[in-house]
Amino acid sequence: MIWSTIDRNTKNTVFLCFAGYRLSGFQFLAFKKELVDTGKMTYKQFHDAVLQINSMPVEMIRAILTNQSLPKDFRTKWRFYELD
Repeated sequence: MIWSTIDRNTKNTVFLCFAGYRLSGFQFLAFKKELVDTGKMTYKQFHDAVLQINSMPVEMIRAILTNQSLPKDFRTKWRFYELD
């Protein structure tokens, strides 16, 4: 197997990148439900807005699109996934 020839740090890096990618996917799905599924935006408006804002943490994109004002000492607190 290819993983047996790759060092441990590389394996960890690949895992963390994949985990971050999946986590962002869950965030965007929840965010889509919040704006598109409730009729606040069309899917095209949502898609175009996210692409226009570009590379930024998902919660910051959410704050921009929902017109939230954030204090300077802002800390993330959005719970996008319910753990049952």
